[in-house]
Amino acid sequence: PVESFVYMENQSCHKLCRIVDSAIGSIQKVIAGAVLTPQVYQVGSTLLAGKVPLAWSEEWEGPEDPYAWLRGLTERAVAQDKWVDRVNNGSLFSTPMDLGELFRPDTLINALKQQTARTVRLPLDKLKLVSAPEARMIP
Repeated sequence: PVESFVYMENQSCHKLCRIVDSAIGSIQKVIAGAVLTPQVYQVGSTLLAGKVPLAWSEEWEGPEDPYAWLRGLTERAVAQDKWVDRVNNGSLFSTPMDLGELFRPDTLINALKQQTARTVRLPLDKLKLVSAPEARMIP
């Protein structure tokens, strides 16, 4: 389940990047002289108002500031590719996982719980999540 989550998270991330890239590209075309469509006007005016377009925030509820939102998207896109690399080379569980690099960290926790339950052959409700800022702090 965890590996599947990483692949799906990566696909969702790159889909969102394409949506944003297309919208910004459309704004650039309008600046260069193309016809202003209602969709481009909506995205552009929302960004000029200092807000994240609804179509974007429906995909990921990140920061309210569009610059911070775009920076967060970019950082996560780079991180997602690294997560996929770690899955592909079998090192996902051998290094710390930064949940801040994910769009849906709660889904990863659920996938990890399912995978652990299968591995140790225990019911899900018998598992207890233990976490700490540093591994040495876990009892």
